[in-house]
Amino acid sequence: MSSRNARARENDPAAQADAALMKRLTPQQRAYIVAYGLCGGVQIRAAKAAKITPRAAQRWAKDSADFREALDAAEEVAASVLEEEARRRAIDGVRRPVLYKGKPVKDPENPDQYLYEHEYSDRLLIEMLRAHHPRYRQMMRHEIRSGGDVPDGDADKGLETLRQIIAEQGNGHPHGNAG
Repeated sequence: MSSRNARARENDPAAQADAALMKRLTPQQRAYIVAYGLCGGVQIRAAKAAKITPRAAQRWAKDSADFREALDAAEEVAASVLEEEARRRAIDGVRRPVLYKGKPVKDPENPDQYLYEHEYSDRLLIEMLRAHHPRYRQMMRHEIRSGGDVPDGDADKGLETLRQIIAEQGNGHPHGNAG
């Protein structure tokens, strides 16, 4: 950690409280809490990383107020990890091999390499917009109330529906009448 970050933590009451809370836990409990956050809240993976059983973590959560409090904080970290992964898949995409009849396709220009494509998740992008921007939440509620079709499994139709709503509400510009 840089000295700048260390100074910022020294002046942050929440960080000080978190540090004090973590000191009250056993080393195994601390390991589980850290792993739980970094694993995106997957209990089995966190238990394996902390070299405990999932049942031990459940017992600690039942018996220790400090552990439950630390677990609540780890839930926030886990949510951030999951949100970052969703953002990555929606914006950066996922590299997938090009397949033909179930087999990877070689690059015709470089036969030692396989072809890959980037797959993006429009559905995740829509959900992130709805979660973070009240304007998009409101537009989606309007569309649902007006009886419009917001397809659940078809990302292309869902994205097109969102574009239509934006056009109707903002005269074709995503930010309203701004030009």
